[in-house]
Amino acid sequence: MDFRGKIIKSTHVFFRSGFLYKIALEASNKVENEPEQALVSLIFSYNSLEAFINETAMSCEIFSGGRRTDKERDFYDLINQMQDDQVSTAEKYHTAKEHFTDKRWDKGGKVFQNFTLLTLLRNELIHRKSEVVKQKKVIGGEKSEIDLCSIRNKLYSRLKDKKLVTNIDPTADESWIDSVQNPQFAKWCCETALDMTTEFFSYLPEGHFKHKMMEQMSFQPYVNG
Repeated sequence: MDFRGKIIKSTHVFFRSGFLYKIALEASNKVENEPEQALVSLIFSYNSLEAFINETAMSCEIFSGGRRTDKERDFYDLINQMQDDQVSTAEKYHTAKEHFTDKRWDKGGKVFQNFTLLTLLRNELIHRKSEVVKQKKVIGGEKSEIDLCSIRNKLYSRLKDKKLVTNIDPTADESWIDSVQNPQFAKWCCETALDMTTEFFSYLPEGHFKHKMMEQMSFQPYVNG
């Protein structure tokens, strides 16, 4: 039989969200001796979550070995459409959950609150703005008048609540970026990424679709070593 002229189609996908998470995890293990690695954990923990929700479309693309429900089948188009529309990462997670459960993420829940803070910190680091502390003291007086920029006040308040900063005084002579360079902060970043993906898998309907996606994309193997 002559096969010349026949067209052979193939699809190759490259899952890299787990690799990004691995970078965050490895950086967190170096913070004791290299404090700045905490910032690497922050950036790559967020990047892994951004990549994860986008790469779920690729898992749908190469799905095989069983029938999919209508919602499982439509999920591929949903994720791709959100990518085309440049929807925020947070909104993608909300919409994905709503697609399968008819409910959005609980904004007051610990997992999503941590994700929100992770996103805020990552954005403040990547899109660095001015961070100013103005102090006015009357000579001979006992008290100083402190004026903090709003984002600094907000960040310190949230970081302090979670015990993630080494110096909990927002008037201190250091940036919040300096304060988060510690092992507990780096560990929290990685745990936040793991918790978000674990929660994502938890609301997928039981079946081959869910188990195949977990096999391809779970961060847990990196934690287990």
